[in-house]
Amino acid sequence: MKNVVIAYILFFIGGLFGLHLLYLGRLKHTACFLTTFCGFFGLSLIYDLFYMPYYVREANFEKEFQREWRTLKVSNPKPPIDWAKLICQFSVGNLWASLFVLAIPLEDYEERLVTTLDWFAPLVCALGIYTVGNIGLQESGLLAPVVGAYIPAILTGTPTSSLTLESFFSCLGQILFSRRWKKEKVSGFSLKNVLYLIICLMAFWGMILSYFYFNAEILDGETGESVKVRDALRHFFNSPLWKNFYRLMEEFFHMLRTKGFSEAFEFLSKKLDPSGRHHALEVMNLTKDVSMDEIRQRWRELSKVWHPDRFQDPREKDLAQIKFIEINEAYSVLSSKKMKRS
Repeated sequence: MKNVVIAYILFFIGGLFGLHLLYLGRLKHTACFLTTFCGFFGLSLIYDLFYMPYYVREANFEKEFQREWRTLKVSNPKPPIDWAKLICQFSVGNLWASLFVLAIPLEDYEERLVTTLDWFAPLVCALGIYTVGNIGLQESGLLAPVVGAYIPAILTGTPTSSLTLESFFSCLGQILFSRRWKKEKVSGFSLKNVLYLIICLMAFWGMILSYFYFNAEILDGETGESVKVRDALRHFFNSPLWKNFYRLMEEFFHMLRTKGFSEAFEFLSKKLDPSGRHHALEVMNLTKDVSMDEIRQRWRELSKVWHPDRFQDPREKDLAQIKFIEINEAYSVLSSKKMKRS
């Protein structure tokens, strides 16, 4: 027996992970929720918040609820249109198809293969609509949504540019020809539903990874050119920044194993330089045992070298201005530390 209090506790603790839906055995609902970025960024959670008592009653399927359901089936041989569910079907179908299209490699494979893959987009759209249509006490066949999705794709000849029409006609096909009551309530944690949830999650993350690997791009701030995310990541892992960080972590964990947490933490604190002293010493090219007189002398020398008034070229002047400010900030950090110590 499911408990509404436990369902609400799970909702508030792990609603973004669909824990309340898993608890109630709503696996197809969970699949839709987790493959639409947590129900369209949490929007569906508002609906769940108010309908939780009904979800619990449906999950328990007690005699009173069964009588109500049988009465509803007698008075409505075909399930009435649920507009909230219809909107959800349209949205899920459209999103799944859009993700599929985004995941298709555009440059790394032959155009013929890409064009062939495009024609699977209406099928993915229909699968989303079919999945939502089978949540709860209603069910739907797959044929009508699939036929509906392919009608505009075939008429326009462009299956990837008519996703909205495909979603609309797929929903229409499901409503008119495939909407019906379930003959009996099926256990939420059936092997079929568990496998369906796993396949949906694997397909969703497969599409996300495919998009980021093959098609996603970012803009290079220096050149203004688009760079593939996969290339940017490879360059990042080859960059001095990452190598220095990796080396730092290696040293930290080595010290953690050999000398304990306190010394490892002290080492990390020095390397991270929260006071800014180590960076200031690097800017002024000084050692850590330097005296205040040496700091002041080096500051005067560098300030004279990098004073902006010494430069005529605008670009050199801007560079000198940045360097001049950096030198003064470094001097401020070092002098304040020395003053505190004295």
